[in-house]
Amino acid sequence: MEEVKCAAQEIRTLPDLCNQILHLRSTALSDSSVMVMHRKLRLLQRSSFYLEIRLDEVPAAEGQQPLDTAVSSLTDKRRLQRAMALGRTQVTLLLTVMGKLYQVITRSCRELEAFIMKYKQGLVDSDMAASMQQKIQQTRQHVHDFDTRLTRNCGPLNLQNQLASNTGNLHTLQLSALVSFKMPVIFDRVKSSVLSNGVHLFWEVACVSSEELYQMFEIHIESCHPTTADNAKLIYACQSYDLQLSLLEPDRNYKFSVIRVNAVNLLYGLWMDSIILKTLDISK
Repeated sequence: MEEVKCAAQEIRTLPDLCNQILHLRSTALSDSSVMVMHRKLRLLQRSSFYLEIRLDEVPAAEGQQPLDTAVSSLTDKRRLQRAMALGRTQVTLLLTVMGKLYQVITRSCRELEAFIMKYKQGLVDSDMAASMQQKIQQTRQHVHDFDTRLTRNCGPLNLQNQLASNTGNLHTLQLSALVSFKMPVIFDRVKSSVLSNGVHLFWEVACVSSEELYQMFEIHIESCHPTTADNAKLIYACQSYDLQLSLLEPDRNYKFSVIRVNAVNLLYGLWMDSIILKTLDISK
């Protein structure tokens, strides 16, 4: 009698379990949602992360430069170095964990779909159902962790010691350190254009509608014409979001790369966007 009850319970449970999976695959684990996760991860892996030092008594002004010179002069250099090392570790951990979470989530999608196929073929037993119920709960937690990881890992650092130098004054300045990030700089491949002897390059910050203040960029130029031995690299620095270059050779391939000028408080920023453009052939 008990076996009959268990079998009946399983029959009622399996359709509900499949409905949970189908709901999850149409919401948090839909193809578009997973694509958004992938884009978020890719942008973070290409972003620049910084250590910001702020005076606790003074709220950060809009557009304020991170690690302002006046503030950094008040810090104990060894403590600042330890804060930088802690910040780098935190960023590395963030990107590693988010990468692994994304892999686990995409693998879970395949396992959930495989379970649905087995259910339709009548190949699911109670053990498989129990295991899949646990998988659903774990996957929901992984999605939540992925969505909240950036907020938890970017922000104030938990420092053991104050960053301010001990000057012997009665009032010791309270400095706080936090990890911030900026989206990657990418070329505008639609607006960028070529002439016979030059190019006009345009770039922007991904997912940012307004231009950053006080931001310097470097444009790296390398000739990569297949028949030339002249591969000297040139670097131009500018504060605008476009650069017009002339005196280039006609009918030649050039590789252009754009990146923010490295700041002293940069924790992580390994990626730079590159494009290859060919100047026009004046003989045609």
